[in-house]
Amino acid sequence: MASTMNYQVSDTKKEDFRKYLERNGIVDALTQVLVGLYEHPDKPENPLEFIKQFLGGPGDTDVEVLKAENKDLRRHVDDLTARVDDLTKRLIAAGITPPPVPAGSSLAGAGAGDAAAQSGLGEGGVAGGDAVVGMGEGGAAGVPAATAS
Repeated sequence: MASTMNYQVSDTKKEDFRKYLERNGIVDALTQVLVGLYEHPDKPENPLEFIKQFLGGPGDTDVEVLKAENKDLRRHVDDLTARVDDLTKRLIAAGITPPPVPAGSSLAGAGAGDAAAQSGLGEGGVAGGDAVVGMGEGGAAGVPAATAS
């Protein structure tokens, strides 16, 4: 009697799984890929790779190439982020209010006053608060504005 009970439970689980596969289109997709493999004029040397490509997945070589490219791009982003941070600190040290800091920067979240405080500059990013740095003639940043006499 116990083996009959196990058999029924097993059949129920199999039937539920089959319905799940049908409901989610897996049976149709597998049928299509197997028919495609069967009808392929030249049988591929690597049928698993054929199935992956048929289903729209990346091939093994594609994944490795993409991983290497991703690694290079992440390194490049890190280099650029460090450069932005360095240039931002240099602007602050020169008394120039930098533009908004990009989200990935180590200075992100710091307002102009916070960044100035980190650099030892006073309010508005100006050392001692006495000098005024603005746009000079021609619009060159860091050139003192012309004073009226």
